[in-house]
Amino acid sequence: MKIAAFCLVILVLFNSCYTYQQINPVKDEFIVSEKYEIRIGNREKQRVYVKEVKETTLLVTHGKTDMVVQKAMITESRKMKPSTEKTVLAVVAGSLALLGAMVLIVEREGGFVDGDFLDSKNP
Repeated sequence: MKIAAFCLVILVLFNSCYTYQQINPVKDEFIVSEKYEIRIGNREKQRVYVKEVKETTLLVTHGKTDMVVQKAMITESRKMKPSTEKTVLAVVAGSLALLGAMVLIVEREGGFVDGDFLDSKNP
């Protein structure tokens, strides 16, 4: 149980996730290493990461798949930027979930033993 509690603490403290929000539409100005939301033709919008920009094409990553996209086929595009509010909310929710999990672990192990629940073998 000590390992599970330690792993949960590490997951919350060292998370590096961001949530993104849309900003103004982009015409043909794509920047390498930035995230965009694009629509190709009549398809649904896709969130992509731009790896390479050429004159008429883009090399993007969607999920774990690399794709070459013709700029002429893009009907709508928006640059995504990190959303501080959503990221803070996610960290707070994760911290509360971690606290709840740790309380459940402590209760399952029988609560505090001599004021020390992590190392009850040593007095």
